[in-house]
Amino acid sequence: MALSMGSGGAEKVISLLLPRLAELFSVTLILFTKNEHFNIPEEINVHYLTSSKKQSLIDKITDYPKIFIRFYRIIKQQNITTSISFLTRPNLLNCLLKMSIPNVKVIVSERCYPSIAYASSKWRFRLYKILLPILYNKADAVFANSTFIADDLNTNFSIRKKVHVIYNPVAYSKEVTIKNFDASNPLKIVTIGAMTPIKNQKLILEALKIASGKFELTLIGDGILKEELILQSKDLQNIRFTGKINTVNEELVEHDVFVLTSNSEGFPNALLEAMAVGKAVIATNCLSGPLEILNNNISINLKNGEFFPAQYGILINIDDVHALKNAIHYLYNNPEVVENYVKLSRARAKDFNIETTIQQLTNLMRE
Repeated sequence: MALSMGSGGAEKVISLLLPRLAELFSVTLILFTKNEHFNIPEEINVHYLTSSKKQSLIDKITDYPKIFIRFYRIIKQQNITTSISFLTRPNLLNCLLKMSIPNVKVIVSERCYPSIAYASSKWRFRLYKILLPILYNKADAVFANSTFIADDLNTNFSIRKKVHVIYNPVAYSKEVTIKNFDASNPLKIVTIGAMTPIKNQKLILEALKIASGKFELTLIGDGILKEELILQSKDLQNIRFTGKINTVNEELVEHDVFVLTSNSEGFPNALLEAMAVGKAVIATNCLSGPLEILNNNISINLKNGEFFPAQYGILINIDDVHALKNAIHYLYNNPEVVENYVKLSRARAKDFNIETTIQQLTNLMRE
């Protein structure tokens, strides 16, 4: 169960898992709303709990009993024995189901770093500090996509049970055209993500304004800050905004470096996708994900303006424009480093293959 099959990270993971799960089990997909950016295999039985894509906070609260009744009926009618949910609202609904139908195995998955993601308002944070311990502890199993998220749930949200860690998978193809960086050409940089404050794309624009060299930048995604970012980029040359696209891999292949500027992540799919097609990467050392992916979760200590050449990519502090500028200069002036990180990216991406994720998830279902 999920909110939708829109263009989010959890939805991307579900889209990768569904075909393989359908080979192993009879799968029913339950969504809150019909918003389908990702394809759903034809053999999957799909149900929608609401007809509206956008709901106010009041609607979300008042409609919850009706949504639960619909969910309960689908579970009973389809004779479902295991219910797996992704993201907070579906997780809470799933835990309520466990209280109503104890013989259904309930597994919930936390996809964001709770202490940051739920702090968008004091009311929301206080509510989840109450609800998560009460309901998540009712589930048969809880898993997160990062060790930092698992620790946060145990330490700050009083989840008493073990929180398993199952990393996001990435689609990995052996048939990828590796593009070598030619130092006589501009360094082609790409970033992907919803254009919201937490993704912080303004950081890359600010870094390029003070960088020296020839650069091209493509920003993939859409969101509330798009017009502001376009305005911010007006003094820069070779800046392109694509909006939301379904050809992300094709775009990635045409670039030299991927940059992740986020202030917070759950486990960044875009970073893995870039590595899977052989991109050198620069990422903020945000909670959570980049340190686990790029440096095997070995802690680092960075001063302002510094970057760290990690095992599989470059790490910088959050919102450090000078560190990002310096990291870009480092790659621009050292094509051999770019070439080495291309190889390392491809090798590291193999560790996050779909089959490993499926095996870990099925093991959890069978415990």
